[in-house]
This record gives sequence, C-alpha cells and structure tokens, in this order.
Amino acid sequence: MTNYDIRSVRTSQDFRAFIDAASVSQGGDRNWRAPLDYEMRQLFSPANNPFIRQNAVQPFVAFDGNRAVGRVVAIHDLAHQAKYGTRTVFFGFIEGIDDPALFAALLERVAAWGRERGLTRIEGPFSFSINNEVGLLVEGFDTPPQTKTNHAQPWYGRHIEAAGFSRVKDILAHRHPLASDQLGPRYSKLAERWSESARLSLHSMESWGYETGMKIVNAIYNDAWADNWHATPVGVEEARFIGALMKPLVVGPVVGGNWVRVACWDGEPIAVVAQIPDVHDAVAGLKGKLFPFGWLRMLRRLKAGGQGGRLPMIGVRRAFRGTRIGAMAISALLVDAQERARARGTVFLEISWMLEDNHDILRLVEGMPAQIYKRWRVYGR
Repeated sequence: MTNYDIRSVRTSQDFRAFIDAASVSQGGDRNWRAPLDYEMRQLFSPANNPFIRQNAVQPFVAFDGNRAVGRVVAIHDLAHQAKYGTRTVFFGFIEGIDDPALFAALLERVAAWGRERGLTRIEGPFSFSINNEVGLLVEGFDTPPQTKTNHAQPWYGRHIEAAGFSRVKDILAHRHPLASDQLGPRYSKLAERWSESARLSLHSMESWGYETGMKIVNAIYNDAWADNWHATPVGVEEARFIGALMKPLVVGPVVGGNWVRVACWDGEPIAVVAQIPDVHDAVAGLKGKLFPFGWLRMLRRLKAGGQGGRLPMIGVRRAFRGTRIGAMAISALLVDAQERARARGTVFLEISWMLEDNHDILRLVEGMPAQIYKRWRVYGR
C-alpha cells in the first residue's frame, strides 16, 4: 500500500500541484473538462471570494513521490452551522487516482482538520457550499459535464463508500431535447384562457442594470430556496463575486444577449430562470489555460453556439408557490428559455441541479419533456 504524503496548500507552488492533481486523476477521460486555472485562482483567493474570507477553508494535495495524485478541500461553513446548529466539516474539490487508500487518507485528513475545530460529522462534496457545485457524479459518466457542474470517475464513489460514507442526498440533472416540446403548446393554451395573463411580464435581468438586476435575482433566489435542504442565503458580496464570474456568460456580445430572465406580477419580481451556454465545450482541449491564445479559441466557440446549454436556476418566491400565478410564471420563463436556446442553435438543455425529493419541479420538468441523465451524490459519515 502506498503511503501518500498529504500536504496543506500554502504556497503558489502547492496550489499548482492542487490544480495538476485533477489532470492526473481525470485527464485520460475524453469527457472530463479541465477547469480554467484563472477561475480556480479566483475561487481560492481571499481577496476575491468572500466565502474564503468568511469561513475556514483548507486545501490539501496528496503526493506519491513528487507527483500530485489527489486533492481535497476541508470547509467549515459558518453560515450553515449558524442556521442548522450542526458540527459538520464539509469536503469538496475531491480528485484522486484509482486507489481506495488515497481516498481514505484524503478524507481522514479532512476529518482530522474538522476534529481540531470541534466538528463531529463530515459531508460532501460541496465546492464550496450548497450555493456552488454540489455532489459527486455517480451516474452519467458517458457525457461531458455542462457549465458549472462537475465530472468524476466511477471509482470515486466506490472509494468514498469504502471509507465508511453513505448516501445523504442525490441531486439530479435532466436532459430536455429542444426538438420535443410539450410545455410550449400547453402553456400557450392556458395563457390564452387566463384572463389575468397581461399582469405577468418577463424581463431580462440586465433591464434593471447589471448590479441592480443581480440584487433582484439574488433576493428571489434566497427566498425561493430558503426552505430547501441545506439552504443558506447568498450574501450581497458573494452574489457580486458569483455575478462577476458569470457575467461573461450571461450578458454581452459573446453569447448574444441576457440569459437570466425574471417574471414579474404587476411589476413585482417573483420568479427567475437562468440559462448559460456550455462553456465546457468552449474550453475543451485548452487544459485550463486561457493564455496566450486559449481565450481567443474560447470566445470564438462561445459566439458560435453549441449543442448544449444549462438551466442552473429555476425558482419562484414562496408566497407564489403552489399558486396559479407562480405556475404560469415558471412555465412562461421555461418556454422563453426554450425559444432563446433554439434561436442560438442549441440542441438540448440540461436542467440541473434538482433535489431528488423536490417533486413539484421534477413533475414540471419531466413534462417538458426531460429525462434524468446524470446524478450526483452527497455522502456523509
């Protein structure tokens, strides 16, 4: 059995090894897409990412000799602890070569780090929280990931379970072929018969100005998801940081329009659907490098469109949940998203993530129609 040297990431050289560990673990898989180095550095920068400033976060990288063969991040999410009263250390960004001893060692390092802080339970992966990338891919290895979702190798889940972890929650992705549309005709008929349909209007987030629009969308998000499993609110600073990372994908000339759309009832914002193009297709083959010429290739590919797109956010304020107004608002936004995707030449939409027990939204999505094609899992011990 290999004795791995697991080191805390302290220096820029350590962080380079942290990034490289993912390529060593998954680089032979044609469906894996290397995250952009620039974005990874932004995510782990206390100067840029407020989550890093406001919580305790420690990356680790595992070496076999001089070769980085695995990694993990330990996370103490203080907002989660304050809301739920749990003593949980979360793990995220986990990668590793096919060796159960490596995964056991990485996860034990996170658990030990948590015990030093009085934490008694370990869950993950979260990168960094429920508001970011969630879960480990356990079904759907045969297709590439969409933007802001993660890929894994089949042994990841097996080795995590071998380390004593069990399933806590599954998160689903549905695939909707745009050539097959049952929602559009159904919504049109309902809207024609609805005497109050004129009170419902759709707006681009940017129509309020990007900064104000982000605040409106964040307010809907925090309200709509407040009662969901593990939900914690996104603060103003964190929303601004997420918005800065996403802005090139949802506004401006690169993708040809604003893809975050808000439904208003009598002028009041009540629901949101966000759509993003498949940037993973655009960065395929770049090995995470934008410079010196990778960014030109990425921009050309984004502007040209692609096969897939993703709906990462579908939400309605709780006051309108279970009402005809809320149902019509979400339906109108989804039909609008379909039309915009078709105009861009998109062939299918991935709708993700959705909790396995969020039955209302699952029924709506399945009626578009869309079918489950990927599954991520959160583990706990």
